[in-house]
Amino acid sequence: MPRLNADAASRSQFDPPMQNYFELFSLQAGFDIDLKDLEGAYQKQIIQYHPDKFASKDTKQQSVALQNTSLINDAFATLKSPLLRGTYLLELQGINAFDEKDTQMQPDFLIMSANSSE
Repeated sequence: MPRLNADAASRSQFDPPMQNYFELFSLQAGFDIDLKDLEGAYQKQIIQYHPDKFASKDTKQQSVALQNTSLINDAFATLKSPLLRGTYLLELQGINAFDEKDTQMQPDFLIMSANSSE
């Protein structure tokens, strides 16, 4: 699953620096997003940071452009897919939806489940 971590964010050259994929595309963080807004924001970002624009620049600038483009593509793919978007939103809250070792449940959920089975 693509994810934005502190290391990736520090290597990128986005101005201002972004904290998550929603910020990258100037979208409100949430499950329900406008896919047309996402597509438009993606196009703006990809045009601005595409490696072809940096072909005549030094190696460091080319490398940063490639990293930025990779991050933009990962962010777009994540937010475009409802499943990946939902998983990403959970990860932003520190929840790994697919962690088989994490069997801890919220007490309220356990009580509600027990009451409904009676």
